[in-house]
Amino acid sequence: MKLNHKLRFGAMVLPNASWNEIVKRFKYTEKLGFDITGTGDHFVDWSRPNDPWFELWTLLAAIAMETTRIRLGSYVTQIPFRNPALLARQALTVDHISNGELSLVWVQD
Repeated sequence: MKLNHKLRFGAMVLPNASWNEIVKRFKYTEKLGFDITGTGDHFVDWSRPNDPWFELWTLLAAIAMETTRIRLGSYVTQIPFRNPALLARQALTVDHISNGELSLVWVQD
């Protein structure tokens, strides 16, 4: 079987640190050559609820301003947290800020 696309590699960055540390993490994945990086869509780290944990879509918009080529994505987006129209606007905003570097995949069971 021949694939019509190249193999891509991604990394997940947990949003459980200071802003400066999170920026370093995303830039490091970019420097290492990963194709895509993202984070999860949770409101709290259940194992450490008092630690920092940034909200996904706001974080991706900010990270888009700090990175240059890496694609950004969400490792799961919690549909019950957002109206689909709001999610579409959040994704549109991140895609524009990142100059088209957002990867959004819709999976429906």
